[in-house]
Amino acid sequence: MFEGGLRWQALLASLVLLLPGLIQTSKCPQYCKCIWRSSKITVECVDMGLTALPADIDTSTQVLSLNQNNFTILPNGMFHDFGLINLQRISLAGCDLHTIRNNAFSGLFNLVDLDLSSNRLTQVPTGMFQQTTSLVSINLATNPIQVLQKNSFQDLRNLVRLDLSSCEIHAIHKNAFDGLTSIERLKLNSNKLASLPGGLPASLHGLSIQDNPWHCDCKLRMFKQWLETSNVPLGVEPQCHSPPRNSFITRLYVDSCSDHNQIILKKLSLFSSKLSSLSVPELACLPDMNQQSVALVAESGDTVRLKCSVISDPAPTIVWSYEGDQIRLLGEDSGNFPPFQYIATGSQIKRGATGAESEKYGVEHFFDGDLSYRSELMIRNVTAGENGSYSCIAKNRAGIGTTN
Repeated sequence: MFEGGLRWQALLASLVLLLPGLIQTSKCPQYCKCIWRSSKITVECVDMGLTALPADIDTSTQVLSLNQNNFTILPNGMFHDFGLINLQRISLAGCDLHTIRNNAFSGLFNLVDLDLSSNRLTQVPTGMFQQTTSLVSINLATNPIQVLQKNSFQDLRNLVRLDLSSCEIHAIHKNAFDGLTSIERLKLNSNKLASLPGGLPASLHGLSIQDNPWHCDCKLRMFKQWLETSNVPLGVEPQCHSPPRNSFITRLYVDSCSDHNQIILKKLSLFSSKLSSLSVPELACLPDMNQQSVALVAESGDTVRLKCSVISDPAPTIVWSYEGDQIRLLGEDSGNFPPFQYIATGSQIKRGATGAESEKYGVEHFFDGDLSYRSELMIRNVTAGENGSYSCIAKNRAGIGTTN
């Protein structure tokens, strides 16, 4: 028992002596901290006002922290030229960094973790990624990046974690994340995103997109569908920031002469509505009525056609009104916006229309493709009694568009 205890003491003493010996024999730059942490040779030169690398960093260094210095530009060969080819992790957070040369990280074939957060980068440093294909994690958070361009990360096929939170991103190209075949965690929270492209990498296991001003209309529909089919966990449920919506109430007023339908609009808002609480059809865009007011002159007895073009997603229902009162036609239902069907026009499809008739009026509706719809009001045997203002009204889940 006693001899065994002596052997354990001797072994512990050798371990205690070994680790300080490693640090003592390694070069450590003045004012830097050189330590053995998490089984890595680590050098920390933090908040020292550095504008260039210290010349005496040991070439066996595996983790290098240079946070809160003044590396505004990273030149080509910045680490390789100092023999620091064993680096696995580099942290350059808060260094006022605005420019990274394409070959700044050349020769670092073991580099797996790079922190570039809290700098002044205005775009993703895509050019440098050809030299950093071994990266597993990159942090670009809190940089004034506004747009993610096509193929921004195409060379990072081994990347697992990407942090783009708290930037100023307002637009993402649909192919921005192409090439990220191994990505599992993506942070896009706290940006200026109102919508996202239809799909994100299929390998994702976690996604953070909260605290963005999501505009919950038709442009967000494909992303909503992707969320539902991919089942990617969200850290915090995203909420809509806009748009306002209209609700519709029909009231019937009866007098001795006629019945009048009046449409009452009440402004609602999707603000703070959770994206998950909205159905895909509710993500609609307000009908866009392109044409301006037109004055037509006709001879008594003529037949006149008034045309109305609408861009709408989803498909609208369309009615016409005369002097503010809806034109009632035979075959319409009792609602203000009858559910007309649209027949496609084009060289391979016989042009057709659906609509409704009355003795004086006829209406036809057309689908012209690519979210374009058209309605035509026919007025037969016009007389002075038909003088006045005619309006085309289009409605979908987002609200009402009107033109005269």
